[in-house]
Order: sequence, then C-alpha cells, then structure tokens
Amino acid sequence: MITAGKTNLQARAEARLWPKPSRGPLLRAALGLVLALVAGELLMRNIVRAWSYPPSRIREVRNYNEGIATYHFEADGIGTYGNRLTGNSSIPHGVTAVIVGDSHVMAESVADRDTMGAVAERLGRQAGVPLNVRQYGWYAGAAPDYIANSAEIIARLKLLAVVAALNWTDFGSEPLEESLDWRMEIRPDLSIRLVDVSADPNGRRTRLRDWLSRARLLAALYRWFSL
Repeated sequence: MITAGKTNLQARAEARLWPKPSRGPLLRAALGLVLALVAGELLMRNIVRAWSYPPSRIREVRNYNEGIATYHFEADGIGTYGNRLTGNSSIPHGVTAVIVGDSHVMAESVADRDTMGAVAERLGRQAGVPLNVRQYGWYAGAAPDYIANSAEIIARLKLLAVVAALNWTDFGSEPLEESLDWRMEIRPDLSIRLVDVSADPNGRRTRLRDWLSRARLLAALYRWFSL
C-alpha cells in the first residue's frame, strides 16, 4: 500500500511538473500562421507581379534582379516580358531590325535609352537610316530559344532576318541543358533537334513557374533569396 501510494504521488507530481501539452495553443498558433500567410499573399498581390503580368500594353518592371533601373516592355507575347523598349520615338514606316538574346537583351540593369537597341537606333538615324529596333530577351535563355522563336518573329513582323546577341555561355553546354522554354539535342549526324521544355507539364521549371504565377508571396521570397 505504501509503495502504491508513493507511486500515485509520484505520478501526480510528474503530471504537475510536465503537464501534457494542450491542443488549444497549437491550434491558435497554426491558425495565426495561416492568417499571416493569407495576409502576406494579399499584400504582395499589390506589390509583386510575378510571371503573369496584368494585361496592359506597356509593362513597367522594377524587380531589381540585375540592377536598380526602371525599364519598360511592350507586352506582345514574345520573350520573357515582351519587346524591350528603347526610349526613342518610333519612326513610321521605318526599317525594322530585331535583336534577340538572353538577359543581356532584356537589359534589366540599365534604363531604356541605354540598351543596345537604343544605341543602334541612334547610330542608324544619325547615318540617315530610319531605323526602329525591337528587342526580345529570355531570362536564362540560350540559342535554342532564339532559333525556336525567330520564325514567329520574322512571320509576325515580316522581316528578312533576326540578329542574335550571343555571349560566351551560348558556346558552352548551356544550349544542351534545360532552360525555361527550349533546349537543343545534337543527333549523331550533327544536326540539331529542338525540345520544347515548357510543353512538359511535369518539368521542374514548368512546375516552378506555375507556383510563381499563382503565389505572389512565394515569388517575393524567391526573388529575395535569389538576390
């Protein structure tokens, strides 16, 4: 009896010292976390535009990925953001040239009038050529992106050719690796085959873009940590 009594007393003492956790505080904490995430998402929808921009003709971008400039794009469905504007006025019925490339052509680190297309326009016009330049860049793009989209650009704008601005990464393994939209395969006869990566619904980058286009809070955190 004494032993049993001591055991009961010990059990009661241990219950007072180490009480079982109540579910109430845990549920309140979980609910508070959910409400904070929802509030953050609603707030970010007025700040972060993610990959899916609102349907406006001119996009003003200030995401500070590569610089601190404010830059503008014409949302015409080509490239990551659209036609990179040059800041120069367009000449009606002028000669149109197109530059394609990766983030160097998107030129997120410079203002509109400092892009290569803007400089080319001014030099051409000074030489007497009524030159209008359109610029299309793909974030983390490579040669397969330029090849795959050039046919559409030529057909839409009725051009004779498209000029690709290449850097050293375009001459390495990057064209063969998975990009945002296209990659290249080399056949045994050295011909090439373009693979539409964006068409793969199970692709890793496709899933990432789907998440970014839906969750603005996630897009803000992704950009923050990528910086």
